[in-house]
Amino acid sequence: MMRNWLINHNIIKGWKAPDENGNREFSEGMVFGVGYRIPTQGMSSTFAFRVADVLPEQAGDVIIVPREFTAQTGSDFDVDKIYLATMSFKNGILEEVEGDLS
Repeated sequence: MMRNWLINHNIIKGWKAPDENGNREFSEGMVFGVGYRIPTQGMSSTFAFRVADVLPEQAGDVIIVPREFTAQTGSDFDVDKIYLATMSFKNGILEEVEGDLS
């Protein structure tokens, strides 16, 4: 049910539920957040991402990245950490950022 909500609200990729005429639309998803690698070594260590799908709850906080991700961000397999900053939703509504961001 939650996966269908994410698709119907254009958050992740997938086929939306049929409308009243039985037509179905494909959701491409939206850019959902930005991430950065620690240690950060320039703009190549940062990335924007969109969520393609969700894993079952028992997968925990695991994310699966594209094969090219390691070369794109300069990651290796020692102690690099990936941090994600995502959009915030409350009761299904995108929360607005308050305050001066300059």
